[in-house]
Amino acid sequence: MKLKSTIFLLAAGCVLLSGCSKMSNYAPPTAATDIPPKEYDAVVTLMQTEQQLIYFQVDSVTRLYPLNYDQEYNGPKRLAGRFLEFTDQLVDGNKHYHTGLVRWCEELAKGSVKTGGESSSPDGGIDILDDWMTSLEDAFLTIHYSTFWGDQDGTQEYLLFLEKTGEAEFRLRHYWDSGENPQKGDALVYFDLNDCLPRTEGMDITLKWTTGAGENAEKSFRFRSRP
Repeated sequence: MKLKSTIFLLAAGCVLLSGCSKMSNYAPPTAATDIPPKEYDAVVTLMQTEQQLIYFQVDSVTRLYPLNYDQEYNGPKRLAGRFLEFTDQLVDGNKHYHTGLVRWCEELAKGSVKTGGESSSPDGGIDILDDWMTSLEDAFLTIHYSTFWGDQDGTQEYLLFLEKTGEAEFRLRHYWDSGENPQKGDALVYFDLNDCLPRTEGMDITLKWTTGAGENAEKSFRFRSRP
């Protein structure tokens, strides 16, 4: 998923967990080219081939094989960052697989999914932003949301999780008690739905939540199992 705009992540430690800057063992392209590289911001899925080559799944068909990413692979996860893609550099002869560079990237916070029935946890409301970052890709539900955060010197109690409430229905539950001087900001979180739903090539799911104004809201997504 990509868009040529700047990503603002404001959650002060609740979203941005680790950066990447080490060089990998990939050799950079050496052939001169008149085709300019493509630069964009994106939320991507970190994946690995059977040959243990790390790549970023940008959308349903596009892969970016980074030349300067050398973090340990511990399974698929979601990252946000800015990437430079050499569209003339094919990988495995596939027109959708290219090499590229990481300008910067951060691992997104992973939320928990509860599947044991409806929770009695308080639901203080949350606002989900209807933009390109809120999506369901690679069986990961990524949510760009806005809420209140307490100042660093105050007390803060914070709870955010996804609850499965039906065969194809989930509720995002949020509770916060930020103490004095709360500030509103936005953040990103993702949830892995791959083991919460039956194996499928495509099915619709519904996400429900309570807004910050106390109103009921819902949004539909198309789910496809991750291989």
